[in-house]
Amino acid sequence: MKKLTKESETLFIPLYSKAEVHQYGDILKDEKAAEIVSSVDYDFDHAFKSRFLTIYMGIRAAILDEYVRTFIQTHEHAIIITLGCGLDARCLRVSGDYEQWYDLDLTDVIAVRKNYYQEDERYHMIASSVLSFEWLNQIQISDQSFVLIVAEGLTMYLSEEENKALILALKKKFKRADYVFDAYSKSAVWWSKYKNPVNAMGAVIRWGMDDPKVFESLTAGIGCTAIRSFTEKQWSDKLSGLTKWAFRLFYANSWADKLYRIYYFQLRS
Repeated sequence: MKKLTKESETLFIPLYSKAEVHQYGDILKDEKAAEIVSSVDYDFDHAFKSRFLTIYMGIRAAILDEYVRTFIQTHEHAIIITLGCGLDARCLRVSGDYEQWYDLDLTDVIAVRKNYYQEDERYHMIASSVLSFEWLNQIQISDQSFVLIVAEGLTMYLSEEENKALILALKKKFKRADYVFDAYSKSAVWWSKYKNPVNAMGAVIRWGMDDPKVFESLTAGIGCTAIRSFTEKQWSDKLSGLTKWAFRLFYANSWADKLYRIYYFQLRS
């Protein structure tokens, strides 16, 4: 398999997690993740120790899938853009009558991704840094288009200034767009220095957010409309036995709720 950078290698964490959750629960069904994990030449054992991390990653994917599915159902000319797509199979897990779907990641990741996914007239892969905003010129939009941008497991690897530049570039490009992403809190960034599976890969967590006003204050037309947590009861209800009890006790509590969340923003001209 093509050599990946330290940051790109972190894609194996959500990939493995989705494959594991697919095997034992109802949180997420992801046959593609299971297929890739079983076939790819990678030592998963060295970086993945926590069953509860896999549950967290599965819940994160399920919430984002839910947002994408609803967006497609409620917007006739939906365009979906996934930033830092890795080897994720959301384009397969979520079906619907969307206009175009774009999955973007670094060149080394897209080279690997093309071994498992095929482009067609509606599905496209873009090899680019998310911060090289020339990639925005590849997005085909019309006056009727409504865009949803999804960033899963990305924002924490960017600096605050890079995250601000990204959201401003998205707002400038699209007249009507929604932007949904997961983000650490500032305290979670601090804790990650001591306990985080990305540390074993040499990647660095750089940014966390406690208040969406960090983006809302940048300019008019940026507003946070929803904040979701991984501790919602509907997800832990899908677990069973000791796993459900332990997850609720240690990972689905008020303290954990503040560490890691999903934010939904509207970007309007």
